[in-house]
Amino acid sequence: MATYNLTPSERRARALALKESRENRYLYSNYLAQKQEVDKKAEQERLNAIFEKNEKESQNFFVRGISTIGDIAANILTGAIKGLEGIYDLGASLVGAVGGIFDDDFQNRVKSHVAYDWTGENIGDPLQELTKYSYTKDGGIIEGVASGIGQMLPAVAVSVATAGAGAAASGASLAASMGSTAAQAASLTTLGISAAGNATEQSFNDGAGYYQGLGYGLASGAVEAATEKMFGGFGKLTGAGYLDNVTRSVAKQGAARIAKEAVEEGFEEVTSEVVNPALKSIYKGGEAFQEYGDSEYWKGVGQAGVIGGLTSVAYGQSVGRVLHSSGKYADVNEALTEVESLTKKARNLAETGKLYEKSKNGKVNSDNIHDSMVENLRLIEQTVQKVDESKREKFIKQSHLSDVVNIDGTIKPEFALSRGLSDIIAQQSTDSGETAQSPLASQPRQYRTAFADERVLKEALDRGGASAFVGEMTSEQASDFSDFTKVFGKLANKSNGLLKFVVGENVAGNSYIDTRTGTVVMGIDQFGKGTSGVELAKAVITSDMWQKSAIHEVKHSTEGTKLDTRLTQHLYEDNAVFAEARDSFLRRGYFNERVGNDSAKAGEYLDNLLVKVDEVIKNKPKNVSLEAH
Repeated sequence: MATYNLTPSERRARALALKESRENRYLYSNYLAQKQEVDKKAEQERLNAIFEKNEKESQNFFVRGISTIGDIAANILTGAIKGLEGIYDLGASLVGAVGGIFDDDFQNRVKSHVAYDWTGENIGDPLQELTKYSYTKDGGIIEGVASGIGQMLPAVAVSVATAGAGAAASGASLAASMGSTAAQAASLTTLGISAAGNATEQSFNDGAGYYQGLGYGLASGAVEAATEKMFGGFGKLTGAGYLDNVTRSVAKQGAARIAKEAVEEGFEEVTSEVVNPALKSIYKGGEAFQEYGDSEYWKGVGQAGVIGGLTSVAYGQSVGRVLHSSGKYADVNEALTEVESLTKKARNLAETGKLYEKSKNGKVNSDNIHDSMVENLRLIEQTVQKVDESKREKFIKQSHLSDVVNIDGTIKPEFALSRGLSDIIAQQSTDSGETAQSPLASQPRQYRTAFADERVLKEALDRGGASAFVGEMTSEQASDFSDFTKVFGKLANKSNGLLKFVVGENVAGNSYIDTRTGTVVMGIDQFGKGTSGVELAKAVITSDMWQKSAIHEVKHSTEGTKLDTRLTQHLYEDNAVFAEARDSFLRRGYFNERVGNDSAKAGEYLDNLLVKVDEVIKNKPKNVSLEAH
C-alpha cells in the first residue's frame, strides 16, 4: 500500500509504529551491549578470583604464614581505628544535627563526611592488599575476631586512663582502679559512642535521612551498651552484668569460666543482631522487617554469635592477660564479684520478706546464700594458695585482694566479719588451734541485717550499753519481727546497705539509732506486745534521730551535686519540713535561752539562721567541703 493513499490519521499511526520499532531495536541493542559488558565483567572477576586463588596457593608456607600474622594484626589495628572513627563520626553527626537547623548545605557536607569510610579506604583496604596471601578468609570468622578485639581497644584505653587517674588520686593499684565504677562506666560509654557513630555512618550509606540515620545510630549505641551489660564480659571491663544473677550462684573457674563467658558474649552479640532490623525501621520503615525472612540474615546472626564467643576467649588470652583480668585473676575476681552479688540478692529477698523462707531445694534462702558465699570464698583461697609462694604476694596485690586474703591465701577474719560470715573464722580457728571469736558468734543470723558487718553491729550495741539477743522468739514476737524486717528491708535496700538493724537485750528506751554506724538497735521487748512490726518500723523511721541520721548521710553523699542543691532547697523552703524542724528544735530545747517555748519566735529565729546558712553555701569556694568552709 502506498503511503500517499493513507489518511492523515493512518499516516500518523504508521509513523509512531516505525518510531516505536526503532526505539525498541535501540533498547534491545543497548540491553545486549550492557549484558555483554556485565557478563564480561563477571567473567573477568571470576578469572581474577581464580588467578588470585592460584597465586595465593602457590606461595610457600613462610610467605603465607607471615601474611596471616600480618592480616590478623591488620584487622586488630583496623578495628581499633574504626572504633575511634565511630567516636569521631558521632561527634560530627551531632554537630551537623545542630548546624543543619541554620544551614542545610552544612548538614549535607557533614553527612557526606560521616558516610565516608576513612578507615576502610585508607587503612583497611591497603593492609588487606599487603596481606592478601593470608590463610584467613576475607571477612571470615578469624578476621572478625581480630577486628572485634581491635574495636575493644579504645574502651580499654579509656578504662586504663580513667583507672590511672583514680589510682594516682587514691594510691590504689592500676588493676584495682580498673575495677572501679568510674573506669567501667567510661569503658561502657566509649563502646556505646563508637557503636553509635559507626551505625550512623552505615545508615547514611544506606540512604537514610539525616535525623533518621542519626536516630538509628544513637539507638544502636544504646543497644550495644545494654547488651554489653547483660553479663559484663571481657574481664568485667564494663562492670558486672545485670543478668549475672540469673546464670550464677557459685563462680565458675578455669575452663568452665572461659566457656561460660564465651557463651554469654555470643548471646549478647546475637541479641544485638536480632534487634538490628527493628532499629533500621527508624529510617527504612516496614521494609526493614523483611530481613527477618532472609536466610542469609540468620546465617549472619549465627556467625555474629560465634565471632562474639571466640572474641571473648581471644581477648581474655591476650589483652586480658596484660591487664591481669584473665586466668587466675579472672577466677578470683569472678568469685569475689559473686560474693557481692549474693549480698545484693540477700537484700532483695529481705525486702520481699522471703530471705528466711524455704527455697525449692528445701533449704532456707539465707542458708543457700550463705553457703554460696562461703564456697566462693573457698574458691578464692584455693586459687591463691595454688600460686607459688614466691609470686603469691605480687598476685594478691595485682588481683586487689590485699583486704581479702592473708599472705598464706586464707580469708582474712576482718573480711569474713564484714560480710557476716563468722563461721569461716570459727573454722580457721579450729584448723589453726587458735581462738578467734565473732563479735556476734552466738546470735542467730536472722536477728540482724543479713550478712552485715558483725563488728559494726557489735559497736552499735556496745555504744548503747546493750547486748545481742540470743534467745528464741515467741510466736507473737516472731510474727511482729517478720513484718518489721519486711518494712526495714525496703529502706535498707534503698540505702544500698547503709542502714542496718540488730535485735538486742537491755536496750535503753526499747530502741535507738546509732548514727555513727547507721544501725537501728531494737529491743526484743518491743516485739510481741501488741504493736505490729509495721508500726514499730514506722515509729523508728519517723523519729527525730532517724531523720537526723538519714539527712546527714544523704547530704554527705550528695555534697556538691545537683541532688544536694535540690535537697537543700526542699529542707529550707518546704513549709511542712520547716514547721517540723522548728518543733523539733523546740522539743530539744535548742532555743530556750533565746525564745523560750514561743513557736512564732522560734520560727523567726530559725528562718534567720537558715538565711545565714544559705549565704555561707552560696559563698563557699568550689571544691571545698561545707564543713571545711
